[in-house]
Amino acid sequence: MKGVFPLFLPVISGMILLFSCTAIPQVPVSEAPLHPPVEDEAPYRIIGHGAGNTEESLPDWVARYIAGGIPGVEALSRYGNRYVFIAVNSGANFTALSQWDAGFTIDQDFPQLVSLRVLDRFTGDGQRNPDRDYGRYFESAVRTAADTLYSGVRREAGFWLLKHYESGDDAGGPRDIYDFYILMSTGKEEFQSQLNQVLLDAAEGLTLTRDQTAAVNRLRESFYEGF
Repeated sequence: MKGVFPLFLPVISGMILLFSCTAIPQVPVSEAPLHPPVEDEAPYRIIGHGAGNTEESLPDWVARYIAGGIPGVEALSRYGNRYVFIAVNSGANFTALSQWDAGFTIDQDFPQLVSLRVLDRFTGDGQRNPDRDYGRYFESAVRTAADTLYSGVRREAGFWLLKHYESGDDAGGPRDIYDFYILMSTGKEEFQSQLNQVLLDAAEGLTLTRDQTAAVNRLRESFYEGF
């Protein structure tokens, strides 16, 4: 795969804001982090969830996400040849979150998840300076990924948890927060073909230095390692 680009903090913030829903502006939406805190380490306890009875087991993909993030879900045998994406929305208003869940669409919302995954691939190790290393290609690739329609994506399931935090927020005191999850998957071969084209298109019209071109080519060679 080809491509990498630089991104300034305003651009990163803009990409994250693309996930927010106008119906619930105070509830940010994001792709689930690859490695969320495991439940034993989290400062909350689960007091309710979508199965109705808290004695019921969580769906395997939810349990694996809590324990090991997206890699944990992708380790399930049924996802051996697929990439998993999980959209997450959190807040105290169950009705608003239910509306977000009902209004979530693959065409409109999935590309934003892809763009954040691409962004994470370019900057996730925390060691790169993408603006210096990749020039304008970094920003172009993230934006192109967000503007592309992807085929072959399946919305597979949704679930919610109600978490009780004893420590509360800045105002102090305990609080209850809902986490809503939407699970999607897509075939690796088909998705890589589409994203390869995205990264090629992102390079059109750009002039890079020799070092930036070399950095882009190196990233292309290993883009899907850890994706």
